[in-house]
Amino acid sequence: MTVLTEPQKDNFNYKITHFFLRNTRLAIISLSLLVLLGLASVFFLKTTGFPKIEVKTALIVTVYPGASSETVNRDVTIPLEGKIKGIEGVENYVSNSQNSSSIIRVSILDSVGVETVKNKIQSAISDAKLPLGAQKPQINSISIAGANFIFSITAPTLQEEYDTYTTLKTKLGEIPETSEIIPISNLQKKLAITLDKNLLNKLNIKPSNITDKLGALNEDIPVINNVSIDGKTQGISTKIKENSLEDIKNLTFTSSPPNIPSGPEPPQAKDTYKLSELATLAYTYSFDSEIESIGIKSNSNIVKQSLVFQINTKENTDQTSYQKVLESKFNEIENVSFSTKGDFKITDKINIIEHYTTNEQNQNQVNEVIEGLVGGPLRIENKNIAWVGWLLGGIQLVFLVMVIFVSWRAAIVAAFSIPLSLIFSTIYIFFTGGTLNTLVLFSLVLVIGLVVDPALVILESIQRKLDTGLPAKDAALEAVKDVGNGLFLATLTNIIVFLPFGVISGFLGQIFGWIPRTIVPATVGSYIVPLVFLAWIGSYVLKRNKTKTESEEENLWSAAKAIIKFNDWLLNGSRLLRLVIVFSILALSIIVAGIFTNSKQVRIVQFASSQNGPLVSISGSFNTTTPLEERKEIELQIISKTLENPQVLDIYPFNSRISDIFFYVNLKKPTDRPNIKSIEIVKNINEKLSSIRSKVFDLDVAVEGTGGPSTPYPVALAIKTTDLTKIKTGSFNIADLLIYGTCIDKDKKISVEKPISKNDGNFENICTNGKSKIIEKVDNGFTNKQNNQLEIVLNRTQLENKNLIIPNAPATILVNGTIKNNFNLNPRNNLEIDINGEKILIDFKYDIASPTTIDAIKNIQISSLDGQNQSLSEIATFDQTQPKSSIGRVNGQTVGLVQAKLVKEYNDEAYASQITSSVIEYYNKNNGENTKKIGLPEKSIESYSQGGSASAIKSFKDLGIALLLAIIFTYIVLAIFFNSLAQPLVILYTIPLTFTGIFPALSWLGNGEFGFLEIIGLIILVGIVENVAIFLIDAANQNIASGMEEKRAIALASGIRFRPVILTKITAIASLAPLAFLSEFYRSISLVIIFGLLASGFVSLVTTPILFIFFRWLSRSFLKLNWYNKILFFPFFPIYIIVLGFLDKPSYINKTKKTMKF
Repeated sequence: MTVLTEPQKDNFNYKITHFFLRNTRLAIISLSLLVLLGLASVFFLKTTGFPKIEVKTALIVTVYPGASSETVNRDVTIPLEGKIKGIEGVENYVSNSQNSSSIIRVSILDSVGVETVKNKIQSAISDAKLPLGAQKPQINSISIAGANFIFSITAPTLQEEYDTYTTLKTKLGEIPETSEIIPISNLQKKLAITLDKNLLNKLNIKPSNITDKLGALNEDIPVINNVSIDGKTQGISTKIKENSLEDIKNLTFTSSPPNIPSGPEPPQAKDTYKLSELATLAYTYSFDSEIESIGIKSNSNIVKQSLVFQINTKENTDQTSYQKVLESKFNEIENVSFSTKGDFKITDKINIIEHYTTNEQNQNQVNEVIEGLVGGPLRIENKNIAWVGWLLGGIQLVFLVMVIFVSWRAAIVAAFSIPLSLIFSTIYIFFTGGTLNTLVLFSLVLVIGLVVDPALVILESIQRKLDTGLPAKDAALEAVKDVGNGLFLATLTNIIVFLPFGVISGFLGQIFGWIPRTIVPATVGSYIVPLVFLAWIGSYVLKRNKTKTESEEENLWSAAKAIIKFNDWLLNGSRLLRLVIVFSILALSIIVAGIFTNSKQVRIVQFASSQNGPLVSISGSFNTTTPLEERKEIELQIISKTLENPQVLDIYPFNSRISDIFFYVNLKKPTDRPNIKSIEIVKNINEKLSSIRSKVFDLDVAVEGTGGPSTPYPVALAIKTTDLTKIKTGSFNIADLLIYGTCIDKDKKISVEKPISKNDGNFENICTNGKSKIIEKVDNGFTNKQNNQLEIVLNRTQLENKNLIIPNAPATILVNGTIKNNFNLNPRNNLEIDINGEKILIDFKYDIASPTTIDAIKNIQISSLDGQNQSLSEIATFDQTQPKSSIGRVNGQTVGLVQAKLVKEYNDEAYASQITSSVIEYYNKNNGENTKKIGLPEKSIESYSQGGSASAIKSFKDLGIALLLAIIFTYIVLAIFFNSLAQPLVILYTIPLTFTGIFPALSWLGNGEFGFLEIIGLIILVGIVENVAIFLIDAANQNIASGMEEKRAIALASGIRFRPVILTKITAIASLAPLAFLSEFYRSISLVIIFGLLASGFVSLVTTPILFIFFRWLSRSFLKLNWYNKILFFPFFPIYIIVLGFLDKPSYINKTKKTMKF
């Protein structure tokens, strides 16, 4: 019987293992409970979509029909801003005044709730004095989660599409998990009332009389309050609950005599007319914007008018279950054909077509988690080798590696480590009310590589101790004593690197907060499982290899012995050689990073783009002067030309805002087009759409990336002045400077020079002699963004002389009303009436054509109060103007915005920042001389950092701070643990070594971009690569404590730890390899981890011993200095190191005085 040794008082890892080895029943109960809880959590956790993220932003939207951007700015935006200013919790506000609408984007402090601030804003703007005709401001929140499902409906008629959608809304609304159903291409049912204008004029019935009476049908009028009824204090109100179409047709209106001067003659008799006698009434169906069609591939390319809608579910809805219920509801509707994405079977009847489902994305991620655990067939064309994927699951890899390098018994025990560690995360998520949402699944895929290390290290150590002849349980305890502290420290540093994620602000901070919530519990589990369960199981299962001797060093691999021998030779040899090795490797890493970033082989971006994603987006804006019918034709051309590419499955709209073009394009799966990448498809679509580009302001076709939206115009400059004329002049000048005066030379330096104009009005190309253009396109805010507006300037004297002013009313009301009535426009906007229980929009029209030329407008007849007619041209002058289509303001300051898009080769955040700084410097030099030359005040041109992308930019900077804090916190913890300020530097040295692998891998095997996800990969990598140095130093310190000479101690440690280093790195790299080469989403983050490990993990076996000895020598040398030299050491440490190197004797070891290491 094995006698267990008493645990060491200072080794809590030893105590934990010792306790469970002694209490076998408790170990069995604990393991059983863990497994049961884990299985229950996995079974009951719902697979949901994107988690609810509170975006700290409120949108205030105010519609002012018919008003120009300048009028909206003056009469709506500025008064509302005055109410918002000073509200507690508001960080800043940015407004955009457009024709007929004002949008104010309010950014809210992270420390304040969105709903709290929204309520304060609502209260503040409720008493704002807005002009007559302006609608009540609406305050909206922003959601970044996107749609859970997107479908479209096609039918032989628009009425059938509308009726099917109405039926669907009712049925889907019956599902408790349904949150909202939102139309994307909105098909509206309207009651068209076409008024007989001549008859109305003859009977002197004003259109406003008709609209007012129709509007009264919706009234809910309070009659009396606070009356006692049946013993209760109540109020009384009246309303008409329902109206039929016949009720509306039978509404009566009374004719009246025309307005004539008062006199003795009595008024004419009045007659009553029904509305049906004054107008024709009929239901019509039409889309409320130019986006009204989809394109799909069935047996042929099909382009159809279609009602597209999205379904959003409530938070924490199980998407798999919901989709099943959804499809059952579709099948309940008669004569409807349902087609899933990619399997379109379009009939001549009614079709419901699936375009997008969150469930598909979730299932793909679930499959990646499962494949990460147990493997799966590779998603490649060659099915003969696809089976290799079954060997690349984490469990199989651990098993194979342990079988090959340790033993089959160790392999069986190790295989349990990954699932046992991961269920710590599922249990935590379940009991904290979480779900298997998109971000949790993303994190579970990444953490598999992290949780492998501790199990392999413990089991390898137990086997090594067994092979020396120790009894099984003693071997387990000795193994924990050997590697327990290192295991704890490695786990702690892995946790620490994720804690600074809390400093990331904005909605991206909430998103990335899910990563530590998932990874930290699994990491904790990866520490507990080996100490509590694997050591206990291993003590029963593992057996000694009888071919081994009692000496650990003799039992090592030949390669490990060679490492010991090499490090012994190196540490006892030339100091200069060691210095050259350490500095050369570090310098190489820094040089490689510098070369790849400076040459832009790796570009710094917010989110890396995708090369072969399944989704393509087509976005752009129409020129403001493009007629509606032409916009619809352009839309159809985009759809039909995109469908010509054989790799396209379907194309559908995802934005219904007028003037915006936005389509998503679903492509065939990469496995169905093995030799064609998405970027090649994009190139082909771009070529097909080349003829359309001249008809729109901007048209961008791109593969949807792996993260948030990229900024199409990364260079953004603001002009701050209230003078719109100066903004226009300045915008054109800055735009010319960017496109014609900004260059980049061979050394990648940015130059900004004044453009040289030619006699023909064009500019000379100054980007010559080794310089090249860096700006591809400029948006000055005016070109193709101006509105054509006819200003009618009324002559007040003429109005008074011709009796055209109604007493006690605005002077222009009679003329304005007459002009408006001549156009076939709705005299009362957004009038909805409840007809048979359905809200129906009323669409008023006249039975005669509206004027279509300026001459026709000039000839509009204005009837005076005394019944005399005169043409509009007699009382007014006419001026054709082109005002700015939108006016921007930041925190109450009017700004003009000039943006620039970079040439693809230089599309990089660093270049964008350099260009912005260079242009601002150009205008500010010599006391703003160049600014004043273009008519602007000094320092009125600055960087624009507001709006929708500001939060993402700030979060990107915060993520860099998080990485820095992770390194600082890691240093502090290591310094405390090792009781040394120097030894942690040995461990941190391993971090920059990763650059040698990361940047070439991203350039040659990835997209050549470094952004959010790549930084996350680097943070994960920091935790992994530090482990090698941690285990080496911990082992060396133990050897030294046992009396071994320090150089021999660290050299031996490098050999002892060689096998676990090989085991852990091979497993981590192999488990991520399928993701790196076959997963579009995880490719770049996997490349960062794999090649970072390759570059740093193995080199550390040589560099760590060198630095370990160096800093121990430096510590002793420092302590020998007198007090003033110790003070001077820090500012002049390079000189001191050189001097101490000549004075110190290599063999010197301070044996007489116990000192704290530096």
